[in-house]
Amino acid sequence: MSFAMRDLKNYGKAPWIMLASLVAGIAFALGHHYFYQALRGHVVSNTIFDQQINIAIGNAFAFLVRISLITSVGTVYVQLLWHTLRGQRLSIMKIDSLFSLLYSALDFFNFKAIHGHYLLVVLGFVA
Repeated sequence: MSFAMRDLKNYGKAPWIMLASLVAGIAFALGHHYFYQALRGHVVSNTIFDQQINIAIGNAFAFLVRISLITSVGTVYVQLLWHTLRGQRLSIMKIDSLFSLLYSALDFFNFKAIHGHYLLVVLGFVA
């Protein structure tokens, strides 16, 4: 199967990844909240789990929230970036800077490259 055909076959997956990871992030955040609400007001010795296990479960929830939301924002960023690249003629320096915005904080200071792409900058900052 050619590269273009493979791209067309996988084209519809991005919206589902964005939505599923956003819903998962919200669900994990609610789970984190309600887990700690259930522990609130209890003396540590009266809980089913000891303190270390409670902290580990809370950290696992926080990790899952972060991973889910980063996946959602990162997918949105990549889709918006490709949409931007299809609609404009950009220099290689600008393209490189916009691609590495998710991974390098130094590219936020490359004002020539990020000028005019404020939504990408905001999404990169959030990620």
